[in-house]
Amino acid sequence: IPEDLSSQSLYSSNAKEKKEEMEKFLASAPEQEKIFQRLKDEIYSGELITIETISNFEKENKIDLKTFTDSLGQTCLHIAVDAMNFSCVDSLIKNGYAKDMVNKGDNVNMTPMHIAGINFDANIYDLLLTLKPDLKLKDNEGKTSKNYLEENDEVEVPKKFLRDE
Repeated sequence: IPEDLSSQSLYSSNAKEKKEEMEKFLASAPEQEKIFQRLKDEIYSGELITIETISNFEKENKIDLKTFTDSLGQTCLHIAVDAMNFSCVDSLIKNGYAKDMVNKGDNVNMTPMHIAGINFDANIYDLLLTLKPDLKLKDNEGKTSKNYLEENDEVEVPKKFLRDE
């Protein structure tokens, strides 16, 4: 995927232009990228939130979401956390999908916990902590999820999330 068409580009201010670029890219993209883009669309739109909708998506696309990634190395948990889709994250955890994904880094070693630190939502962050993730994992910038929490100026992060384990 071209860099300017990464995960959040469809939701930016010039969304129509980016959507047209994405459609052009997907027209010649490998089938796996097309499936992953549909996955992203369904997670961001809130369609993919229950174990039933997740299971149906797997069956329809003949994939295993536990191991399915895009060319950026992102899993469905990366996307659900980025979309701040609590119901999807909850379903992925409750049904065993997320335990192997929570410590998986993408192509820049960013885990779902890193994304949760950047796009802080206390409920999602707390939910991910139930998986007992490795909070010492660093991305390519040498940052942990806690580093991102500490740098987050958008929201007030409760002290309980900033304590050292």
